[in-house]
Amino acid sequence: WIGPNCWRWKIVRKFKRLRRVMFEKDATIKDTAKLAGLSPSTLNDHMAGHHPFTAAEMKAITKVLGLKPDDCWRYFVEDYGKL
Repeated sequence: WIGPNCWRWKIVRKFKRLRRVMFEKDATIKDTAKLAGLSPSTLNDHMAGHHPFTAAEMKAITKVLGLKPDDCWRYFVEDYGKL
């Protein structure tokens, strides 16, 4: 069961907007990572919150997903709505 107290719930909640875009574009972590020049495990670690994204990684993922570079902060900064 996945609920608020489950560790999987906490991982899925990170980078919700980025995950939503990937889902809408039918892009898997594996495919997105390879097109962005990352290993799937690296992207998975970033999206789980284990390591921060670098600017180069954000730029590559933004390009792969067809997002506007000026809006990348919306997808990579979790608390942007609270700013």
